[in-house]
Amino acid sequence: GLVANKEYIFGYNNSNGTFGISGTYDTSNKYFNAPTTASLNGNIVTVSGDYVSFVLGGSSGAWTLYSTANNAYLAAPAAGQGKNKVYLVDSESIDDYSKWTITIAAGTATIQCNAASSQYPNLQYNTSSPRFSCYANTQKAFGLYSRVSGSGYITKCDCTPLGTPTGLLAKNASGASVDLFWT
Repeated sequence: GLVANKEYIFGYNNSNGTFGISGTYDTSNKYFNAPTTASLNGNIVTVSGDYVSFVLGGSSGAWTLYSTANNAYLAAPAAGQGKNKVYLVDSESIDDYSKWTITIAAGTATIQCNAASSQYPNLQYNTSSPRFSCYANTQKAFGLYSRVSGSGYITKCDCTPLGTPTGLLAKNASGASVDLFWT
């Protein structure tokens, strides 16, 4: 399952064969760019360019997503903040707009803020204008990929309540196989 204090990136496998990952934050338009500087081979993501990772905090039903590059937490827009945006807030501003319920099924994460009044509560991937932002459930759910300790690769978080992921191949930067363990 999801693990607090673990580093994750966002990823979406586009139908044209490209793979969009969480990139730099656009401070003017309030979204994360989705460069296609990565490739997906099975459950292994190889990143060849810049990306932004997020540290998962909190606990089930009230997760937080901390952007290591921006030193801030992700938050859905509150009423009047505009549509299709994701905001960055500091630790003193954490509320239900920056707490998320994350459900993973078949390797795809549904991420929704806990603020019942949010008009744009869903953190999703926009396939028309590649980016990660908050929408009224009009875009696509995406995958969460976690860093494998001591490895140059990132693997897909295919979390299932019925057991542990199987069939994952992980290699270090030298190409040697590494063992993965779940607790």
